[in-house]
Amino acid sequence: MNTTSLKKKAAQTRDQFFRYKNAMQWLWREAYGSYKLISVGSAVLMFMALVLKFGALAILARYLHLLAANQNVHILGYVFENTRTSFPLLIVITALALGMFVLSSVTQYFSEIYNLRLCINFEERCSSRALFLIATVGEHAGLRRFRPHFSRISNMDVRYCGTAARLILRCLLPMSSGMVALAVLLYLDARLTISLFLLVLLIIPLLYRASLKGARHSKEFELRAPQAIVEKRRLVSEIAEASGQDKEKAPNMDDAFRSGPLRQSLDAYLGRLVASAESTFLASVLMAVAIFALLFQKGTELLQMNTGWGQLTTYLLVLRLCLNNFTQITSLLASFNRIYPQMFRFISFEKAASRLVERGVVAPAAKDIWVANKKGAGAVDELLDEDV
Repeated sequence: MNTTSLKKKAAQTRDQFFRYKNAMQWLWREAYGSYKLISVGSAVLMFMALVLKFGALAILARYLHLLAANQNVHILGYVFENTRTSFPLLIVITALALGMFVLSSVTQYFSEIYNLRLCINFEERCSSRALFLIATVGEHAGLRRFRPHFSRISNMDVRYCGTAARLILRCLLPMSSGMVALAVLLYLDARLTISLFLLVLLIIPLLYRASLKGARHSKEFELRAPQAIVEKRRLVSEIAEASGQDKEKAPNMDDAFRSGPLRQSLDAYLGRLVASAESTFLASVLMAVAIFALLFQKGTELLQMNTGWGQLTTYLLVLRLCLNNFTQITSLLASFNRIYPQMFRFISFEKAASRLVERGVVAPAAKDIWVANKKGAGAVDELLDEDV
C-alpha cells in the first residue's frame, strides 16, 4: 500500500470519527437533553442493577473465601462455626445472593422500560420535526438532494434515531460493569490484567473496521433495494403476461437472482448482517485467547505453589464477566453502526432545513412526500424495518 492510499484512509478515518462525534453530540442534546428525567432514571436504575449484581457476587466470593479458610462467621450477632459444614450459613448466603440478584433483575427491567420509553418519545419528536420541516420548506432548492428520501426520513429514519438513542444508553450498563470488573482484575493480578488489556487494544482496530464495513453495506443495501423492488415488479409483470400467452417467454427466475439488482441487494443485505457476526466473532476469539492466557499463566504458578486456587476461580469468574460486557458493547455498537447512515441522513436534513426556517425562508410546501413510492424508491422503507 503506497503513501497516498495510507493518507487517504487516514483522512477517511478522521472524517468518520468527526461524523460520529457530531452524531453523538446531536443525540446528547436532542434525545438525552430533551428527556432528562427518563434518561437519568434509566441510567440510575442501570447503576442500581450493577451495584446489586456485584454485591451478590461479592457475597458469594466472600463465602468461598470463608469456606477455604474455615473461619467462624459473625452476622448480626449470630456466630456460625465451622463454615464448611454450616447449613444455616449456606441458607443465609444463598438467600442474600438470590435476593440481590432478583432485585438487580427488577431494576434492570424497569431501566429497560424507561429506555424504551425514551426511544418512542424521541421517535415522536423526530417525526414531528421532520413533518413540520418537510411541510414548511420541503420544496426549497437547498433541500433538493433530500426530496427523493422524504418518505424514508419521515418514517424509518426517525425510528432509527429513536433506536440509536436506546442503543447508546444501553451501552452504559456493560461499560460501567466492565470498568468495575477491570478494577477488580487489576486488584487480583495487575500484571496479567495489563497484558490482557493490551490484547484488547490490538483487536479494537479490527472491530472498528468491521463496524465501518457494516455501515458501508447498510448504505449499499438502501441504494440497491429500490432497484430490486422495480426488478421484482418487472418480473411479476412479465410472468403474468407469459402465463396467458407463451410460457416459454417467461423470465428465468434463477438468472434474475443470479445477477443484477436482486443479487446486488441480497449481497448488500448479507454484508450488513455479516458485519455484526464478524464483530461477535472477534469478541469471542478475544475471550478464548484471554481465558487460555489466564489458565496457562496462573495455572503454571499455582501448580508450583499448590495454593491460590480460590483466587484463580475468582479471577476467572470476573474475567468472564468483563469479557461478556465487552462482547455486549461490541454487539450494541455494531447494531448502532448498521442504522447510523439512516440516522445521519436525518441529522443532515434536520440541520439543513432548520437553518432555512431560522432564516425565515419561505418555500412551497411538499404536499405529497410519498411521491417517490410511485417509482419504487420509497418501498425500501419496509425492507429497512428490522429489529436492531
